[in-house]
Amino acid sequence: MKSALCSFAVLVIITLFGCTQKHQATTDRMANATRLDSNGWIYVHLSGSPADIGYQHGYLLANEIDTLLKVMKYYLPYSSKKDWNFYRKAVADFVWKKVDPEYQAEIKGITEGMAAKGMKYDTLDITALNAYIELSSYYVPTLMNKAKPGSGDNKAPGNCSAFIATGSTNKVFFVS
Repeated sequence: MKSALCSFAVLVIITLFGCTQKHQATTDRMANATRLDSNGWIYVHLSGSPADIGYQHGYLLANEIDTLLKVMKYYLPYSSKKDWNFYRKAVADFVWKKVDPEYQAEIKGITEGMAAKGMKYDTLDITALNAYIELSSYYVPTLMNKAKPGSGDNKAPGNCSAFIATGSTNKVFFVS
């Protein structure tokens, strides 16, 4: 009995130490990151290595990214006739290997930050989300034209997406 209690006490200490270490790692990665919700806008400050910036991004915006991924998984089959697994496969087949290592580290960090919030996405999900316009508006129509010439509507989408960093505090404005 005494041996079992000692084993239990050691297990509790190891578990608590492990939780403290995990919390410390999260805290270290988030040390200079902030989020402010104001007047319908979300302002985030991210800093550090690409992996840390990604982690902060994923952690601070996990709910928003999760919502957008759910929307895209619902929307894309209707708009492009291709499901989410098609987009993940396209990313795995030819997009991911062309992404610079710095951005791969940032994307991996986003998935780690989201995982710290209990969400299970991987680099293919985040990359497909970032590349959905190129894939749905250019790649899918190209595939359609290969299968049946003239069937793909391969032209630039009718909108623009851009951002502007300006001012002494590098405020970012999104324009669409």
